[in-house]
Amino acid sequence: MRGRKPKPAKLLLFENKTHIAKREIQERLAAEIKIGGAVFIAPDYIRADLIALAKWNELINLYKNAPIPDLVDSSDTDAIAQYCMTFAEQKYLIEQRAKAKQAKAKIKFTTALLKNREMLLKLSNHLYLNPLAKIRNVPKKKNNEPKSPLQKAGFGNVL
Repeated sequence: MRGRKPKPAKLLLFENKTHIAKREIQERLAAEIKIGGAVFIAPDYIRADLIALAKWNELINLYKNAPIPDLVDSSDTDAIAQYCMTFAEQKYLIEQRAKAKQAKAKIKFTTALLKNREMLLKLSNHLYLNPLAKIRNVPKKKNNEPKSPLQKAGFGNVL
């Protein structure tokens, strides 16, 4: 694997980087996949859990006020809901581990808590809550410029 992975165009614009041409930024913006909109509706099971609902509202406010627009859209509603439910479950597991009196029960809750934290990390990568997760979402640069007159005429890999 050679070099660094390219950053998304919106992230470059946010950082005011000028090492890339405006044409290439426009090409990257056009190549990025855009699904969904900016309307987020919490599922019923999120509204039923107060901790998950509070986390939902916090995340939605973060995404709506993000300096990079369209970072996450309504197509990610299920992933946001999974993150919120996993977060609420983590709070529950921490409370139960603190209440446990026997070592066997504490070990059981600790094991469940470790699995829960691993899931939270995976979901945070998907939802761009981890700053490095967004870097992986850059389309590769296409090199469509023919190098010889024969290639311009459509004759494939002729040198």
